[in-house]
Amino acid sequence: MRLKLIDKKVLMIISQNKFCDEEYISSRQTLEKFGIGCEVASSTLCPAIGLDGTIVIPDFQIKNLDTSVYNALLLVGGVGCREYWHNELIHTLLYNAHSNGKLLCAICLAPVILANAGLLRGKRATAHPSASDYLKLKGVKYTSRPVEHEKNIITANGPEGTKNFANKINDLLECHTTH
Repeated sequence: MRLKLIDKKVLMIISQNKFCDEEYISSRQTLEKFGIGCEVASSTLCPAIGLDGTIVIPDFQIKNLDTSVYNALLLVGGVGCREYWHNELIHTLLYNAHSNGKLLCAICLAPVILANAGLLRGKRATAHPSASDYLKLKGVKYTSRPVEHEKNIITANGPEGTKNFANKINDLLECHTTH
């Protein structure tokens, strides 16, 4: 029996300021094209502003999240995602989601959040090249590939890998709906 992907939901986590517009827009459009529902969370419910001026009104505040209703959590990059690099609340949220088998996805500088949450140690991952040395120090097997997938974690190196990143998310979510 095959379930419809419309039943799949992805939570996109963006920074309050300076998230990468292209990563957010392209990922969301690609996922929605596949019929995957997307909702957005940020540190506040105030309008979030991307590096190029895209304004997004978050659906949820991170501190009020119930990740059990999502199939995947997607961390959008951009320099603003640094607000989550050392955020214990989001690290706990990601760790718990990972423990419950959720798909974790991070692009650009956002894989650093996963690394700081202890979720990438010993795993292959990619990110924006400027984060490579930091990831290696955290025990990550850094690759420079546009998209990397290991178990239930997908990472991508930045805007140029966004479409392949979103396609990979769809592929893995589709695999999980086929019984």
